[in-house]
Amino acid sequence: FSIMTDSEKRFWTVPNVLSLIRIAMIPLFVWCFFAGFENHRVWAIAIFLTAGATDVVDGYIARHFNQISLWGRILDPMADKLMVFSALICLTMIDTLPLWLVLLYFSKELAQAICSYILMRRTKDMIASNILGKAGTTLFYITIVTLTLFDPPAALQNTLLLLSYVTIVAAFVSYLLQGFRQQQLHHPTSEE
Repeated sequence: FSIMTDSEKRFWTVPNVLSLIRIAMIPLFVWCFFAGFENHRVWAIAIFLTAGATDVVDGYIARHFNQISLWGRILDPMADKLMVFSALICLTMIDTLPLWLVLLYFSKELAQAICSYILMRRTKDMIASNILGKAGTTLFYITIVTLTLFDPPAALQNTLLLLSYVTIVAAFVSYLLQGFRQQQLHHPTSEE
């Protein structure tokens, strides 16, 4: 199996700094969401979408300028999940989303974090985000923007939520399968 290079162990890279900035934007998003000044929800969504844009930028920089790192594999999805989770909580607090949907999302993310920790302890590596995970996050972004700025019909709201959760669950299953394969590569057999 491959051993991480020194470059993959770096913390202070441009993509990682952008991920930290995204995390720092979360309190500002929450404040704007509830602030009450004119167009406060529009400002909240502007912050939310700016965070999403930095996610695209940091992924591009990481891939094209050889700045992929273990820390990036941790910080990038963490920033995404924390921002989405914060937005879902905000929408629940104004009775736009049912609490059980947020709890379902949180449970899935907690399970994935535990699995990631176990895998990292065993293999000293992390699984990178896959296309299903990114698709799920994108669908959540669309859903959150739609529910925050507009009052969509119930059918559209339910369709967006269903698509978001189906994609996220599919990403989780895909992640587990990748983790199992990676575990097998590091420990192909338990026989002595």
